[in-house]
Amino acid sequence: MVLLSPSTLSLLALLSQPLAVLAGDTSGDTCGEITWAGHGAERDVAAATGVPVVPHIPRVVRNTTAPDPGDLVCRFWYPTDSDANCYTCTELSNTFGIDLDFFFTLNPTVLRDCSNIQPLTEYCVAGFIEPLRATDGFCGPQHNNATCFGTTKPCCNAVTFTCGDSDEDCAPGTCYEGKCPGDKYYSTDGTCGFQHGGRQCAGKWGNCCNMSGACGNGTAFCASAVCQSGNCEWNNSPTNSASTTSRSSTTSTTTTSSSSAPTVTTATPGQVREAEEERV
Repeated sequence: MVLLSPSTLSLLALLSQPLAVLAGDTSGDTCGEITWAGHGAERDVAAATGVPVVPHIPRVVRNTTAPDPGDLVCRFWYPTDSDANCYTCTELSNTFGIDLDFFFTLNPTVLRDCSNIQPLTEYCVAGFIEPLRATDGFCGPQHNNATCFGTTKPCCNAVTFTCGDSDEDCAPGTCYEGKCPGDKYYSTDGTCGFQHGGRQCAGKWGNCCNMSGACGNGTAFCASAVCQSGNCEWNNSPTNSASTTSRSSTTSTTTTSSSSAPTVTTATPGQVREAEEERV
């Protein structure tokens, strides 16, 4: 009978524990999550299997087809030359004045390094992603960000989040989006400035944005010490002082010049004779 030391028994007990691999459904070709028991580490499915993740490519719609939300609507196509290469994407974006990232958005099958662009092939150089239109009259974040733009009432009122076409509906500070600058540029909730995307103040919120990022009117918002944008009351006293100093300097110079000018005296005939007699 062989007696084992306690340390040897502990080592054998440790080696006898299986290296557990916890997997999900292993049927078919799809691998589940892979973790090492007791450590909780995960490996990405694509990284573990080598299967690439296929990105979503929107349906490309030409002018003759009614688009659905999310479709890529192309308004103008342009063919590449016979010698198309990896620089062609940049050349096309520069030629048509569009951002390079937007070119790839308009042409989702083209790789970001432009290595798979084809010669003598048409590519989209003007278009947009079809948004969800507010055909029922409801718009904005409360209604799945449906847009009023392109409907008979093109302005989304930020108070009611309904589409309208009145001056109030389309006014800065009230119009959330649509046929107006929108909330991206003019605040519709009273927040503004660098703290809130650089938005400005207008309409019912006031004309000044203070350093705290709030819209309003009056000295608490428009005074030069607290105002960061809008109808700020900037202090112009240094300019006025400089003008006064300049005017004073000019006057002083003129006076000095006048006082230093020689005085011309006209003598009478009698005075001339008296002077001649004195010299004699």
